[in-house]
Amino acid sequence: MDNDREHDAEADDGTPSKAELARAKLKVVAHYATIAFAPVVSVVALTVGVIAVVNNQSQAERAQLAELAARVDSLNASLGGSRAELEALKFAVTRDKALHAEERKKLDEQDEMIVQSVTRLQIKLKMTPTLEMQLQQAASSPVAVSAVSAPAAVPAAAASGNKETVPAAVPKGVDKTPGQVKSLKEAIQKFNGK
Repeated sequence: MDNDREHDAEADDGTPSKAELARAKLKVVAHYATIAFAPVVSVVALTVGVIAVVNNQSQAERAQLAELAARVDSLNASLGGSRAELEALKFAVTRDKALHAEERKKLDEQDEMIVQSVTRLQIKLKMTPTLEMQLQQAASSPVAVSAVSAPAAVPAAAASGNKETVPAAVPKGVDKTPGQVKSLKEAIQKFNGK
């Protein structure tokens, strides 16, 4: 209390002491420091929060990005496998087409040989129209006309007294039935047997 009295006594004098001035300045600085401390702490806390959120979001984005990259890699691998299968199928189809073309060519050659053999047989037997003529007519006219001219060969053979079966004309565009092929083969065998 004595200090307070001395302090009051000095304050009454009107001249403040150096200690009092320093104390007053410190109070003002402390007051403004406490006022400024709250926003600084708020800014620091906000900065730390933003960094944490950004870091957390970037980790989530990195995880999503890694997952998407894995999916893309998986799809690329699947697509690569599909491409390989597609190329293999293309190769197989091309090879099959080539094989079928060769088979078709061989069958056409066999058909041509059969037609020539039957035509020679018909020429020997003096039968008209020959199979070759009938096929040429069928090629130049529609399929319906060739169907009408085909049965004409059988009566001509019957009229000549020939007991051999004469095959009906079949244009190349029309598929042969097994019966027709069989009768062609029989005619060729009979011709070769004579």
